[in-house]
Amino acid sequence: MEFTDALSLHCVDQAFGLDLPAGTEAMMLIECDGRPEAVSAEAARVAAMCAEGGAMIVRHATEDAERVALWKTRRSVSPALSRLRPVRLGEDISLPRAAIVPMVQEIQQIASQHRLMIPTFGHIGDGNLHPNILYDPGDQAEAARVGPCAEALVRAAVAHGGTLSGEHGIGLLKRDLLPIALPPINIELYRQIKAVFDPHGIMNPGKVFTA
Repeated sequence: MEFTDALSLHCVDQAFGLDLPAGTEAMMLIECDGRPEAVSAEAARVAAMCAEGGAMIVRHATEDAERVALWKTRRSVSPALSRLRPVRLGEDISLPRAAIVPMVQEIQQIASQHRLMIPTFGHIGDGNLHPNILYDPGDQAEAARVGPCAEALVRAAVAHGGTLSGEHGIGLLKRDLLPIALPPINIELYRQIKAVFDPHGIMNPGKVFTA
């Protein structure tokens, strides 16, 4: 289950042409897998649920070419975003599925508050969203707003019952933001566990759990 918001779709539309109806706010791509007879029944049920839920358009791919065309829209998002700004900071928040809609709405508010564009897409079957903060590093004022904006996204995700990474990990970029999601005692425990296997701190140095 893949989600793509309006700004992301706009970028793909400008690049490749999607012929979307006016007022399109998002696209969901739902793929079924299994035996042909089971997939056919499940896909029909999914299409009916989407229509009942208020979808403006429901497209049911029955051939590989149709499926590939639908996936192309989702897979074209990342390269298409460069049409708006040269650099993007891809965030990786993860939330309970029930919190996805209010979080997407809050992302739009955060974008407005920090005067930055944040197209959002992700794998909502497991609650994983990727808000991408777009900016021009040559614009010092704009670039200076990226850090506070990223922190605001993380704090909002945690407030909605989520966390700051669903699949990409913490690394260097989110190292200083981890205490927003985890109490100090947890972080210290993880650091001690890491030290058991890497007492000299030579594995993945400089990250969160350096001995």
